[in-house]
Amino acid sequence: MRNVKRELLNLLKMAYQERVEAREELQKLIKKLTPPTLVEVHSMMMIPAPTKANSSIYNEYGFR
Repeated sequence: MRNVKRELLNLLKMAYQERVEAREELQKLIKKLTPPTLVEVHSMMMIPAPTKANSSIYNEYGFR
């Protein structure tokens, strides 16, 4: 009887581990197949604004 219980517990542990692994693989697939959210797209498209090299230099018209 003890061997049967031990065997059942081992099978239960294996099934639980397989379920965890399957869930992780599913999450990877979902992440890979899901289109990016609007926030992700926006952050990918943001271009930093150019900075002024020296604000004390005037252009040809006298404006900064």
